[in-house]
Amino acid sequence: MKRESRALTLSSRDIRYTLVEEQNDVPWGQFDGLTIAAAERTRREGWRRIVDDVLIEWGRNPETVEDDGIDAPTTIAIAGATGVVSRLRGAGMPVPTNVAPTGDGGIAFQYELTDTFLTIEIDLEGAVELRVYRDGDVIRHNLGRPN
Repeated sequence: MKRESRALTLSSRDIRYTLVEEQNDVPWGQFDGLTIAAAERTRREGWRRIVDDVLIEWGRNPETVEDDGIDAPTTIAIAGATGVVSRLRGAGMPVPTNVAPTGDGGIAFQYELTDTFLTIEIDLEGAVELRVYRDGDVIRHNLGRPN
């Protein structure tokens, strides 16, 4: 049974709390026998692949992203996204559902949950913004710049 989610604030801890709240409907038996240690290794490997296979690749080969009217992520956005990855990974956050260029030089991390869609967007200048969409309502917080 899912508990009521509390309102999001700006800290990674609260974001993680909300994501965990949304995932409480999954019975333990559906993890196909993964141990907690194996699940943690899988999570860390997912974050590593985002950095190595996505962000670094976009920095080395921006033409793989650029298209007619689509700008590749800037080096500042990539550096900012790497900082966000470090903070999210360190806070125990799950790997996002999707990582995508925004088309205007930024990068978006997206989480799709049962009734919630969450994005963390790093713009071309490195500013970070959190957007949460729940049941048609939008909650929007400006998180500032990554360290």
